[in-house]
This record gives sequence, structure tokens and C-alpha cells, in this order.
Amino acid sequence: MSRITQRPENMTTHQVIDTEMFADSVEWCPFNQHATTLLCGTYQLQEDGKTESPEEVPKTPQVRLGHLRMYKLKTSDANPPELELVHKLHMPGILDIKWCRSLVDDQMVFGLVNSVGELQIWTFIDGVKEPQLNHKLKLDEGCLGLSLDWSTKHESENQKVVASDSTGSISVYDINSDPQCLHRWKAHDFEAWISCFNYWDSNIIYSGGDDCKLKGWDLRKDTNSPIFTKRFDMGVCSMQCNSYNSISQNIIATGGYDEYVRLWDVRNWKRELKDIRLDGGVWRIKWDPFNGTHILTATMYNGFHILNTSNPDEDMSIVTEYKIDDHGSLGYGADWCTLPVNNISDKTNIIHTLISTCSFYDHSLHLWSPEIK
Repeated sequence: MSRITQRPENMTTHQVIDTEMFADSVEWCPFNQHATTLLCGTYQLQEDGKTESPEEVPKTPQVRLGHLRMYKLKTSDANPPELELVHKLHMPGILDIKWCRSLVDDQMVFGLVNSVGELQIWTFIDGVKEPQLNHKLKLDEGCLGLSLDWSTKHESENQKVVASDSTGSISVYDINSDPQCLHRWKAHDFEAWISCFNYWDSNIIYSGGDDCKLKGWDLRKDTNSPIFTKRFDMGVCSMQCNSYNSISQNIIATGGYDEYVRLWDVRNWKRELKDIRLDGGVWRIKWDPFNGTHILTATMYNGFHILNTSNPDEDMSIVTEYKIDDHGSLGYGADWCTLPVNNISDKTNIIHTLISTCSFYDHSLHLWSPEIK
């Protein structure tokens, strides 16, 4: 198991779990009454004992297995928080998981993309033995599903899902009682590592790929032509729009193999608002759900970081580093728990919360708490 280097004055490790297979995605349930539910996805190549990571997409079909692991958080005044495994479902390797932030047909649902090119939609019902698979939607033959995102965090109807895959294509589905593919197009020359919605305008989608390009798309127009293209020196593999409030609705964070997190105003893509180098490829980005001023990253070979973006007149700063030192393990999954530990203190302006992160080659899931000032 990895050794974790941490700053003891501003974080605490509560638990380290062996996920059996290589772990690459974690997602806390966003609904308050079920904020103690955590999903973890694993992915492992089964071929003569060889291994590969999610960004090593082979050109020939391989067998990749995985688990969907569901945990429940146990808390008490007397004991530190602890995750308990409640379900483990065997399936093709999982590369991304996302909860829908609003109910779909009055149900809590989440989606995942996997190593056989499927977008799967699952229903979570508390008290039921295990989550229920509702739909299997094929992205394309012979591809890997690489990322997905739900259309909006501010509406409860007409939910859509965008998914990206290893052919460089983007697919958009209407997710209701009878899901259907609304759009599919070739967006990137190589793997489309990431795709996401503008949460304030679900007609707008952003995508990033191994062709070193970030592109914007308007679903009301011809998707054969992007509304803009931004070129980078290396591949773009993470992005997320800020959904906290209308003040931040034009802000998006992006990351890639060039090891930078960049903030942009979506109204002007000529130059980033600010950037910071993290000395590791930025595989995942998550804005904090409390006030939309901090970013959690999975930083591949350099562990995990929390960044402060709160002051528009100052550069981003690293407030917490959670590093993996051993085995060359890759930090791929990270998410904030929406269940506050001590809530947000207006007097001290300190956020106490729980974070889960997962790393690949050491097949581990970590539960920890930062103290963010």
C-alpha cells in the first residue's frame, strides 16, 4: 500500500482501503439524505498479467474487468469516519462515474462509461439490495468510454448526458424514460479524454482530447464545426464548469498532461484568467460544492491537490497536497463529500469536510479531511 505524505497541520487521513483492482474513479452521492454513499470504479487489463492505465488505450481489443464498489460512510462522535463496503458488482472496466445532481423520473441515478464502449444508467434506491441497471447505451463498436457528464445542476427536467470515447467522438443522450442518442460526432483526432456541459447553458459542450485541443460545441448548430478551438502543447484530459452560483457561471477549470490547471472565462478563450503548475498531469478536476472557490485535482504522478481560487486579483494557490510516494501509482479519482464535518464556519472561514481519492497501481481508496482556510 502507498505511503502518503501529508501536511499534518491541515489534513487527517482516516482510512485506506484496498480496492482489489486498480481504482480510477470515485463519486459521492450529491443528495443530502444520502451523502454518506460513495461509488468507486475499478479497471484492470486481463492479459498475461499485464497492466495498463486508462490513458494507455491499445489499438487491439483487450479484456478489461472492473468492479462497481458502493460504500457507506459511518460516523460517530467517538470514532473517526469510516467507509464500509456494502455492494461489489462485477462488470467491464469502469473509466468514469457521475451522479446526476437532480432526480430523473423521481429517482436518484448515476451513469458510468466502461471498457466495452457503453454508457450505463443506474438507479439508486436506499434500502434496496443493490443499485439497479436501467439502460445500456452503446457509444460505438470497439471503443472505450472515457468520460461522462450530466447536462445541468440547476434543472430537474430534460436531463442529458454527454460521453466521450477513445475514437475521439462525443455522444449526447436524452436521459428520460426512453433514452435516445441526440447527437454523435467526431470531435478529436485521437482519444477524447474529457467532455462536459456548461451547467448554465446545456446547449454548450466542451471537450478535450489527446490531439492537444480543447473545443467548444453548440448543439443548436452543426457539430461538424466547433464554435472555438484552443490549442495546447499536450493533451487535455480534465475540465469542469463552476456551478455554484450565477456569479461564477462563466468560469471553467481545465487541466491536462502539461501539468497546468487553468481558469477561463467562457466568454473569452483568447487568454486564461490564471494558471498554476502542479508537476503532474491533471486527470480530474472537481470544484468544491460549498462555495465554489476551491478545486480538488487528481494529479496523476503527483498525488492530489486542493487549490484556492477565491481571490480574483491573486494567483491560484495550493492549500493542501496529498501525495503518493511509492510504486509510481497514479492519482485518477477524487471527489468532495457534501456532508460537512463541522459545516462552514462564518467566523473562521474554515471548511471542514471529507474527501475521497483513489489511486491506480496500488489499488487504493483513501478517506481524508483537509482543513481549508
